[in-house]
Amino acid sequence: MAVFVAAAAAAISLVNRGEILGWVPPPDVPIWAALIILFFVYHIAVSPIRAVSHWSFHPEAGAGAGWFAFWHAIAWLVGVAFVIWIKSNHLPEIREFLQQLQEIFREFVQAMRRLVAR
Repeated sequence: MAVFVAAAAAAISLVNRGEILGWVPPPDVPIWAALIILFFVYHIAVSPIRAVSHWSFHPEAGAGAGWFAFWHAIAWLVGVAFVIWIKSNHLPEIREFLQQLQEIFREFVQAMRRLVAR
């Protein structure tokens, strides 16, 4: 969870300020592309932790392990949604991020349309 919070903070900093801890992406890289790169870096960092977590499930656990994983994921998503809701109502930086996210998504869609049109 701490890695997720750090990645979320990095994404918010990238969108709001155009930098992550003083590192500025090259000027020819759009914000949406930098966010996708950040997403991949996050998954590369988290994948060993997830592998250990999945390895810890015993094969003899049966169908109960699947339901446990399902409800664990639901609880995690509800918790993240609750934290985002609380933060968006009380931190102006989060509100600014959510407002800019729509424009970034629009730029991403336009870039993908141009790519497909070639």
